[in-house]
Amino acid sequence: MTHNTASIRDEWVDVHGWPIHYRRGGDGGSRVLLIHGGGSDHSGFAWKYVLPELSRHHQVVAVDLPGYGESRRPREGHSPQAFSELLHDPLPFHIRFIGEFLRAIDWPSAALVGLSMGGGIALGVTLQYPELVERLVLVSSYGLGRWSRWCLLTPLVVGIPGFDRQLRRRLCRSPRLIEWGLRRLFRNRRAITPELVQEVREMICRYGEHPAWGAFLRREVRRWGFRTHFLAHLSRIQVPTLLIHGKQDPLIPVAWARRAHRQIAGSRLGLL
Repeated sequence: MTHNTASIRDEWVDVHGWPIHYRRGGDGGSRVLLIHGGGSDHSGFAWKYVLPELSRHHQVVAVDLPGYGESRRPREGHSPQAFSELLHDPLPFHIRFIGEFLRAIDWPSAALVGLSMGGGIALGVTLQYPELVERLVLVSSYGLGRWSRWCLLTPLVVGIPGFDRQLRRRLCRSPRLIEWGLRRLFRNRRAITPELVQEVREMICRYGEHPAWGAFLRREVRRWGFRTHFLAHLSRIQVPTLLIHGKQDPLIPVAWARRAHRQIAGSRLGLL
């Protein structure tokens, strides 16, 4: 399979004084918005191969969420309130942002595709602003369960002052440490190539973990379970929905996707 990236365009739009970066591809067909995950993730990493393929038949935009990628911070002196709101409660902030972003790029609605944290954002948009969502695709999505092994140590680790900064520095210096971390996330070890390790290293060194990700972890992940889940509301989803999940996902339990599939009428479930 070839991936033609020549037609992918880097664009910017101002949302309340915050310069938002996004990648756009395709000129015809239905509108698709891709929403990346957390950590050091951004539109160019999460959707590197998906964006060119979808752009062959659809109008596709992959956004860098506020606090991530090239949209890390607002311009100096602009949007201090928005930045404060982002750090106070990231998930509701990003859910509201998607509606504002769609208006800014003049899209009345779109199919939403969300990965991990981005799936939780897409779920929130679908439930709060259903008029904006034509179809929904959830890939290893946050927001579908109450607890996973994230909850064991994450609350303790994120509470250590300067921990994330020190971890970034070590990861930037040590490709072997990055490979060790990827082995905890990948069941298919053959997928952990030297090229992938280098790409992850460059991403961490360039973008790091913006305070928005630390704020998400502190706000959402607790020892007794996740703060946000949409289990009681999944039956309200009316749009065509596809859930994609790894059968051996070590981070987000596949049981979440199976249960959501049962609760969302007419949904489809794809297990990899």
